[in-house]
Amino acid sequence: MERYYHLARMDLEPGQILNLNVYDDIEPEGLQKLVNKFFPKGLTFHGERYIAQGKRKILSVVDLIENDELIKKKVIEDFEPLIELIFESVRSQNYRMRPSRFQSIYAMKDLQRIKYFRDTYRRSEGNIWEVECRKSRFSGDMNLVTNPLTSSALVAFYFAHEYWKGHPHPSSKYTPIWEYLLTPPVKILRKIDEDELCQL
Repeated sequence: MERYYHLARMDLEPGQILNLNVYDDIEPEGLQKLVNKFFPKGLTFHGERYIAQGKRKILSVVDLIENDELIKKKVIEDFEPLIELIFESVRSQNYRMRPSRFQSIYAMKDLQRIKYFRDTYRRSEGNIWEVECRKSRFSGDMNLVTNPLTSSALVAFYFAHEYWKGHPHPSSKYTPIWEYLLTPPVKILRKIDEDELCQL
């Protein structure tokens, strides 16, 4: 049984089991039927965020014009679900042996790397947990998921294929950030203390 490191903003407990959750309160009914059809076994928190919730704040044109940072944030927030949908579409049509991102628990193998990821991309928010997984896992370069946000749809499709093939980003300027998609159930072992992280 392999061990990994998982970053979570929610409260977790040692011994807790992260599993798929079946949602039966999605409205309208047509959307519920779609989720039932494509994800009958349920979704992880990641899938719930991008599939079941789907609620975004609508910003006015004036807000966007007056704030460059707001524009960047708005673009990223709006395009993330679309990028995830492209990656899921490519997976379901060409790489069905790979686990769905909507049904996976995300983790990394290297403690120093996940600390860097948290501090750089998550504003040092969240706790890092050591976890273990009995089932299969897949590793993909996270750069391929985040970079299409400012590229064309064609580039996003190309990056999706590269991701599911397990290839690194084609540009040498990107150091691979290997994220592991763990197939639930995933067991929480312990929280990594900040003192331990400071010693890395």
